[in-house]
Amino acid sequence: MNRKQKKATTLVEAILYAVLLAIFMLAAVMFALQIIGLTSVSENMDEFQSNQTIILQKISDSIYTAESIDTDNSVFDDDNGVLSLIMEDEEKSPTQFFLTENNMFMQEGEADPIQLNTNDTKIDYLNFKKISFSKAPDQIVIDMQISPISNDLSYDKQELPLHISLSLRNL
Repeated sequence: MNRKQKKATTLVEAILYAVLLAIFMLAAVMFALQIIGLTSVSENMDEFQSNQTIILQKISDSIYTAESIDTDNSVFDDDNGVLSLIMEDEEKSPTQFFLTENNMFMQEGEADPIQLNTNDTKIDYLNFKKISFSKAPDQIVIDMQISPISNDLSYDKQELPLHISLSLRNL
């Protein structure tokens, strides 16, 4: 008698399928978590670099529009430097850039100081150097370093050093 047998899945085959499915699911979840983690680090790095851009823009604009450097109230060649600028606008004079508790501030005249970096970053050092030439406007060389406070970036030991030279406009 020719009897057709039904093929059934054995317990071993079912366990094997479940294990393979679990391995593929684990790989997919791990891949997704890596993508999410890299996106977070990328967003934090963008914020980190935007701090540098904002600080540089504020200093550049102020130096370019300054009449002169207030050397009596500036601190040069020091990692806790202060730059004081005499401005055309009396209300903004002097404009100062300084470091307090690893935060960089800008103060225009008698106004309250404005913190230029976010609370997720710190300024490790801020050094100003004045260079004068006989037939050229004064130059300010700025050395500073921005570091993260955020745990997302600090594990990578990310630091952004900045070295730039800016000239006062020639009046």
